[in-house]
Amino acid sequence: IHAQVRYDVQGNCPDGIGRHVYLQLLVGSLDGQDLDSTVVAEDGSFIFQGEVAAPSCAMVSCDMEGFKAIFFDGEPVRLSIEIAKSRNGKDSMVYRVENPTLNQLASNEVSRFGADYFVRSFSMGMNELRMENAETEKQRDSLMRVNKKLEIENRQQLEDFFSHYADSDVAPFFIDYNMLKYYSLEEVCRYYDRLSERVKQTKKGRELGKQLEVMRQFAPGNPAPDFELPTPEGDTLALHDFLGRGGILDFWA
Repeated sequence: IHAQVRYDVQGNCPDGIGRHVYLQLLVGSLDGQDLDSTVVAEDGSFIFQGEVAAPSCAMVSCDMEGFKAIFFDGEPVRLSIEIAKSRNGKDSMVYRVENPTLNQLASNEVSRFGADYFVRSFSMGMNELRMENAETEKQRDSLMRVNKKLEIENRQQLEDFFSHYADSDVAPFFIDYNMLKYYSLEEVCRYYDRLSERVKQTKKGRELGKQLEVMRQFAPGNPAPDFELPTPEGDTLALHDFLGRGGILDFWA
């Protein structure tokens, strides 16, 4: 049983009186789940207070124009939002955490990496299509160099995160949201091993460690875990009964 984690987010948006501010839990690097909403008061302030089941990544957004990633770790968060006008006259929100801690700084990198990775992956995919239609070797080489540069940028951003935030409670969330889908198990485990022992013992760190252990067991080349299933005739069929023989498992939903 884990104690609830209290959050206390107090913000200031002097030019945003009457605007809506939304609080969401991050369930991925860029995916949110609604948690709360409020309206900027006449003195420019807004407050979110409550509890979540465990330390969590979250984000605050004013009128759904941009957002700021934050982390719920029981410590108060003080946030300011400035409204600036872009050249086309549209409002642009500038978010700033006024009491940045290691966890708050790291949480911002979770969503930033997710957005950067998406943009780079999209660009690399488009470049691969252009390579197929390139008329000259020079054009193909140029596109290959661009993709190589984008790959290096992804790697450097990963290295920068773990160099600065390996002792942050946010680090296991970074691996979960940004790496499990896109990187090999070997690479994910290598970065997990770089987390501090304290972080590995957090709730999220332990959950991630167990998940990686299960993934190792099912990794290609490893023996499949034994199991037993009932047959329609009432007998029991075990995987070890087929040791040394080829077979196909067909799971019906």
